Amino acid sequence: MRRKNHIKPKKASRTTTENSRVSRSPTPPRATIKWNRRDSWWAFSVIVLVFVAHYPALFSSFVFDDISFIELWLPRFDSLLAIFFPPTDIPLWPNAYYRPLGVLTLKLDHVLHGSHPFGWHLFNLMLHAAIAILVYRLTLVLLKDSRLNSRSVPNAEGIAFVSSAWFAVHPIHVESVNWIAGRSDPLATAAVLITILAFLRMQRGGNWIWIVVSATSLLAGLLTKEVAIAAVPLCLLCHLAVLVRRFGWSVVPLKWFKLTRYPLSSVAGYGVAIGVYASFRIANHTPLGVAAQGEMATIGTFTRVCGYYAIQLIPAKLPIIYPQLHTLPSLAASVLILCSFATIAIWFTRRFGRWAAFCWLGVSWCIITLAPSLMVLLRSLDCNPVSDRYLYLPSAGFCIAAVFMLETTSQRYLPAKVRISISVFFIAASALFTQSYGWHWRDNNSLWTYATTRDEQHATAWQHRAIIELKQDNLTSALEYIRIAHTLDPTNAKRSCNYSEIACRNERYQEAIEAANTAISISPDLDTGYVKKGLALLESGRPDQARELFLTAVRVNPLCSDALANLASLEPAGSLKRIELLQLSLTADPRNKMALNNLAVEHHGAGRLRIAIRCLRDALTIDPQFQLARDNLAAIERASSESSN
Repeated sequence: MRRKNHIKPKKASRTTTENSRVSRSPTPPRATIKWNRRDSWWAFSVIVLVFVAHYPALFSSFVFDDISFIELWLPRFDSLLAIFFPPTDIPLWPNAYYRPLGVLTLKLDHVLHGSHPFGWHLFNLMLHAAIAILVYRLTLVLLKDSRLNSRSVPNAEGIAFVSSAWFAVHPIHVESVNWIAGRSDPLATAAVLITILAFLRMQRGGNWIWIVVSATSLLAGLLTKEVAIAAVPLCLLCHLAVLVRRFGWSVVPLKWFKLTRYPLSSVAGYGVAIGVYASFRIANHTPLGVAAQGEMATIGTFTRVCGYYAIQLIPAKLPIIYPQLHTLPSLAASVLILCSFATIAIWFTRRFGRWAAFCWLGVSWCIITLAPSLMVLLRSLDCNPVSDRYLYLPSAGFCIAAVFMLETTSQRYLPAKVRISISVFFIAASALFTQSYGWHWRDNNSLWTYATTRDEQHATAWQHRAIIELKQDNLTSALEYIRIAHTLDPTNAKRSCNYSEIACRNERYQEAIEAANTAISISPDLDTGYVKKGLALLESGRPDQARELFLTAVRVNPLCSDALANLASLEPAGSLKRIELLQLSLTADPRNKMALNNLAVEHHGAGRLRIAIRCLRDALTIDPQFQLARDNLAAIERASSESSN
């Protein structure tokens, strides 16, 4: 009998088995997340919100130390080489800082707009709008990236818009937008966001160009402000989220660098960027340790944030604004907060499995970028009259994570119209509050008046109000305000020096001497305390004691311009020593207008009219409202014209 041919089933090949295994964790397609017309409309809406909320900044003048930047410091950066290698003799310049790109933007504004504040504020406003668009793009990428999510997130554009809109109109950013000299935080935030976006684009299949873009952006951020170093752990955190999405938690330590070939390359690029930055700092004699504390800005700001908690939780005497890193209560509060946020992250991971990686990434973003932001934001609005620019970068992560988590948790309980109404209400309320708050930043007087209205215990605000009244020759009001400031905080040496100066101008010499003694006892190495006490003694008719104090100030600081100028005033008129001391004073500080005026008087007495006129014109260039120099210049020019006739 003929045997029937039976077709035997084929055994599963090794290749088929491997493919079936791979299918359990498929490699997501490397597709670009394109920018479409709808995204352009969302971005345009964000820009409109920025200008609606922050338009009062366009009508503001210079605040805080903007004038010092423009008149005192920027003229010393007269070339690109001086910007990257600043001179060491710039008066009152914080040499521990090295932020050349921030100075470069200020220099460009100075060239384009001069002393008109509108152009400077317009740059800050446009920068804030650009960062809000970057927040929108980053949120969109994180939501649509198939490597981070098991399936597409519904209404990703809406979530991204709400996150960026809330960031755009949040009141915590009023200081960063209105304060021109404080634009380093927005610039560093822009660099961090570009670094992360380039890293994510590289992970989705980009070529080596994106490694260069990411590393270059990191270097630019470091040259703007040191807090940009936070971009490195954030990028590694993004890579870890991809691994969690694909392999799960158990295999992450074994497959940290096995998913793509890019993490090692990006780490090498970041290492080169950090090395170049460190070389610049070392070349400028700003060490990376104690002298330049900006490298520890991330940890320092975190302990400052946790200091608010530490004061409430642990009975200890801590500085409210800047608790030190080594203080045990501040560290204990930091650990407690980190543990609580890690617990919340784990809960969100288990509760929302399909978006677990993104939830974990969002909460971890808040941890790495120094949140908890919520309490600090609320505390900043309620207790601190001036918003905190140090929270500019953390607020970006906070807005992204908070909006996403609120959206995902409320989807089951609230219909879409209710969620949209709530979002519109919060954005509109934040925009209105930001707008009304921005009007208080139109000048220093209104700002510090508003600060003392919000918090009567704000000693710095009372001090600034006193200085403003002193410049306006309202001596009685200035003395009243500085007394309040000194009573609230008698441990500030510079405030005591201001107290001494104002009391001396009010002819209360004994009160001025006591305030100067307080400054000297607090800080014996501060030359200003000896100068203020010497001036009080000189005005009260004790020139010999005043001379000793001026000499002490010169011994403490050989480049103390005020002490040298006052020593010159004690020498006989027309003497060679008097002229030498005035010239030494101008060598120490070329912008000492009083020394220039006195030197002009000496040259006029010696018959050198042209030199005297040049000195007085230099003094008026420094301060066009210097009335004494105006009167002397008019008298000398009149005498010069009469002699020529």
